[in-house]
Amino acid sequence: MKSKLLIAIVVIVVIGIAIYAMIPVTIAANPHHLKNKQNYFVYGTVQSDLTVNDRSVFLMNDSGSLIAVEYNGSAPAVNSTVLVHGEFLNVTFFGMSYGGIIVANGVYNWYLSA
Repeated sequence: MKSKLLIAIVVIVVIGIAIYAMIPVTIAANPHHLKNKQNYFVYGTVQSDLTVNDRSVFLMNDSGSLIAVEYNGSAPAVNSTVLVHGEFLNVTFFGMSYGGIIVANGVYNWYLSA
């Protein structure tokens, strides 16, 4: 009886960890398909950061694409894996697009990746 309960608990924990690890893969947007003024989740590793007066800007590597993120809070540590939620804004100058920036309303440290 106790061994069946232990096995059931282990199975539930393993399934829970697998689901947690798959969340970023299933909800994160492809950086090449971001549209202006739309909200997205993006997932990646922090490459560099700058924090001034509790506002931060950091570069995040999402599978080879660098994405700039602006956040009203402290930047996560360099080399940490994060899930970011925010609005994508195109950066244009004299009618030419120079990529974009995510204005984040949430930055979440993510401890597992699939």
